[in-house]
Amino acid sequence: MSRFLRIGASRQIIILVGVQLVLLSYFLLNTAVKKLHGDNTVRGVDSQVPDLSAERQVERNLLINYQESRLNNLENVHNKKSKNNLETVQSAKPLNRTELKSNDSLANTDVDYLIYLIRFTFPKTGDSKYPGFNETKSHSIPLDRRTNDLPSKQCRSHKWVIPSDMKVSVVIPFKNEPWSTLLRTVIGILKRTPLEYLHEIILVDDHSTRKYLLEPLKRVLGPFKHISVIRTPYKMGPASTRNYGAQHTKGNVIIFFDSHCEVSSGWMEPLLDAISKDRTRIVAPVINVILPDTMESVGSNQRMKTQINWSLGALFGPFKESVWGKHNITDPIPQPSLMGAVFAMDREYYFKIGGMGDYFNGWGGEDVDLAIKSWLCGGGLALCRCSLVGHVYKAHPYVLTNIPLKNVALMAEAWMGEYLPITKCALVRGNFLPKVDTTILKSTLALKKKLKCKPFKWYLQNVLPELEIPEENTTFNLLHAQRSSLSVGTDMKTLKFIPDVREIACGVSVVNDRLKCKGQCLTIKNDTLIFDTCDVDDKYQYWKYSNDEIRPYFDKKLCVAKKDKHDQRATLKPCNETVDKIEYQSRFASGCIKTTL
Repeated sequence: MSRFLRIGASRQIIILVGVQLVLLSYFLLNTAVKKLHGDNTVRGVDSQVPDLSAERQVERNLLINYQESRLNNLENVHNKKSKNNLETVQSAKPLNRTELKSNDSLANTDVDYLIYLIRFTFPKTGDSKYPGFNETKSHSIPLDRRTNDLPSKQCRSHKWVIPSDMKVSVVIPFKNEPWSTLLRTVIGILKRTPLEYLHEIILVDDHSTRKYLLEPLKRVLGPFKHISVIRTPYKMGPASTRNYGAQHTKGNVIIFFDSHCEVSSGWMEPLLDAISKDRTRIVAPVINVILPDTMESVGSNQRMKTQINWSLGALFGPFKESVWGKHNITDPIPQPSLMGAVFAMDREYYFKIGGMGDYFNGWGGEDVDLAIKSWLCGGGLALCRCSLVGHVYKAHPYVLTNIPLKNVALMAEAWMGEYLPITKCALVRGNFLPKVDTTILKSTLALKKKLKCKPFKWYLQNVLPELEIPEENTTFNLLHAQRSSLSVGTDMKTLKFIPDVREIACGVSVVNDRLKCKGQCLTIKNDTLIFDTCDVDDKYQYWKYSNDEIRPYFDKKLCVAKKDKHDQRATLKPCNETVDKIEYQSRFASGCIKTTL
């Protein structure tokens, strides 16, 4: 008995000594990191990095050398493995996600070390003046958090076929992006991507003014040879910044990210599998919505596709059953347009079709232009439903479909052909379009001729047949809420307030005091507004409309309004100033569209 007691006491002593050694190691590491960053470890945006003394410089070099040696060892192992793969595997190989080992990704200890450095370098409180989302809330969320948005069991068990020579360059353009959303994008990619396919991550700074995005960002990411930070030579805007980043890539596949995304496990493999089967198409993941106020991931509706309207704005609409039903969830499913948050392309194909238009001025339209160009010029676009990526949908200070008119004008002149008058009519300012730079237009049309691009009529017939050609008396209009940032759209038949979609998915014909969409008339049924079969004898289908409101003929004391803050559907409520009414804004006079099409 005493023998066992002696053994137990010895074990207790060993455990106590071990705990003391762990605490001592943590204290020494913490001290070293604090010395590395001086007194500036948790200062705000305007902090300046102090000059390092000789002693601190030595400590800094030791830490950096240690980190570089770890990454060099990883790269040596990776290169050796890649060489062996090339010698033994001459064709594409199946990759089963369930068989991946932890060493297929950048070592977790190295990524954890990066997270540790980030937390000691950047401010913990956000800038309340930064538009778009709750910055302080974002700073408090783990940089490597896992959301509940996981691919289905069928996706996880599927064997993706990826050529062994596929190397991915991730390009992340940013400007004054809060550090937490930017680096959460980077950390997620590092932790949830097989290293054998990830060649590099390039962060492209389009002249940020936040000081922590300058030297401190480079200093923290510097030891990681997979990551580089480059600066644009002048303010370029989203489209040209992506092109600038693409020019610096070395991989044969480019994946573009917005600077506020979070990837799910297994996000990359479906994209690479789809590109390997067709190198002339753009592929995109399912975008899960991350709310800007709470930073909560609320998922998405995978049955919705990205499409366009006659204003050349991007919006969501349901997949046709005939298309949805013939594709397995692991199949890339064709979709008409692109929301540019995340998309992947073969590098050679990207440059073949001219990349993103350098002529775009500021935000808006470049993703739609790229999608139309790909479809008409020999490629395509597909949605990969097994690839899930979260995206913070910032609150925008501008209407999303009111993209700069110059951008729309260039797109319309380049691609719409005989349908150009419809786009002109559908724009906010009626028939007015700004004069486009003829030099830019000539280069675009020359590329179009060189690539033997199809006319837009082909797009309507084969890609988006549900985009109906409006009748002559169609009045394109904008329906929106007076006291809400949510706009009115159509979800199937029901008139609803839909975030970030500012226009219903078709032109609204105003015929004999009825509002028609896709041949159906706006009516009220069971206290909800829907588009239903037109009936000349149905008194609930006749409306009086002005720039201020829409009222039903059967009771002109009522107005079209949102049900309540929890129910996004449109209904009828008494007209008064407290009601969030729907305004009707005519885009152009009736008869703008000619019947020559």
